[in-house]
Amino acid sequence: AATTTAGEGTDSPIVEVENLQTTFYTDKETIHAVNGVSFDLYPGRTTGIVGESGSGKSVTARSIMRLIDTPGRIDGGSIKFRHTPTVRRFADSYGTRTADETPGESDFVVIEDRSGGDVSSGYVEMTAAPEKALRSLRGGGIAMIFQDPLSSLNPVYTVGNQIREAIGLHRDLSNREETELAIDLLESVGIPDAPRRLGEYPHELSGGMRQRAVIAMALACDPEVLICD
Repeated sequence: AATTTAGEGTDSPIVEVENLQTTFYTDKETIHAVNGVSFDLYPGRTTGIVGESGSGKSVTARSIMRLIDTPGRIDGGSIKFRHTPTVRRFADSYGTRTADETPGESDFVVIEDRSGGDVSSGYVEMTAAPEKALRSLRGGGIAMIFQDPLSSLNPVYTVGNQIREAIGLHRDLSNREETELAIDLLESVGIPDAPRRLGEYPHELSGGMRQRAVIAMALACDPEVLICD
């Protein structure tokens, strides 16, 4: 697969993917779904991964999110998330190592520069981060819009409940503010009569509206990086 980049942004990447290798081990064969992929993502820019069906685009996206299910696993490479507020938050919670230190099993927060006692440069190594840290990073740090909206929506909860839940996980808002934001998000993705749609269930929406609702859920957390599969 090839990558293309467009748009204005900063000179420093927010995500660095280097020599990523994701492999699926089955009883019959070993599938190298992603084999040595490298690229950078920059704030304010759109990067597209282009390739034929089965070339590993979706697996690459899910690898960045650390959402590879058994029998697959990331076998090698690096995924660095360079968002300084997240690095600072994780440093307080999990500890750190410096860039010239040999990593241990749990040393996934790397400090490259500390000016005035505060972290000014560093990254979170996604391939080494524990699940607890990944859960707090997904959504607000890196969010993903999946191909199939039905797999992203719970059929027993209304669309409004699911969007408000996503907002509540990452923003400190009142119930009224969550509802107002949910309406704004649905309107921003082109869903008409948004207040009424909040009370509807996924099966009551068309396929296109379900996809837009999933986009609204991803935007609800105001992520630093948005992956669109």
